[in-house]
Amino acid sequence: MTLTILVSVAQLITALAVVASVIFLAAQTRGDHRTYDLEAYQLYLNDMQRFRALIASDEDVARLYSQGSKDMKSLTEVEQWRFGALMLQVFQCFHTLWTFQEKLPLVTRDLDATVLAIAARPGAKAWWQRGRGSFSPQFASYIDVLMSRDTMEPEPEEPPR
Repeated sequence: MTLTILVSVAQLITALAVVASVIFLAAQTRGDHRTYDLEAYQLYLNDMQRFRALIASDEDVARLYSQGSKDMKSLTEVEQWRFGALMLQVFQCFHTLWTFQEKLPLVTRDLDATVLAIAARPGAKAWWQRGRGSFSPQFASYIDVLMSRDTMEPEPEEPPR
């Protein structure tokens, strides 16, 4: 074997090693992105659970959420601000889920129904007119389209205690 042939073989082996390294790095990066996506979804679940727990554990917050969802204007100025903070929190959760809908189709397949369960309420719609500027134009457009095609029936009145 001549020196030229040995150099050519060494270059071929080096090139194959580089290609293998690039393929390995691409696979690792893809796996890292998937892990990140799942962690972000877990954060969404945790945030929504905290939102629900807050409503379930604090009677004042539950009343505020219930009344504000029906008619935000029936709240005092301070209550409207507090209701707005609740809406901002839940819409930020929706934004997180919306961001990942293409990457996590199984967990976001019912996204429209999930969002409309809250966004279709009159108080949430009134808040959205003020709060939509806090979100990307694409997400705002998504919510606007959902609200425009909403066919949700009004909730029945609560029986007197």
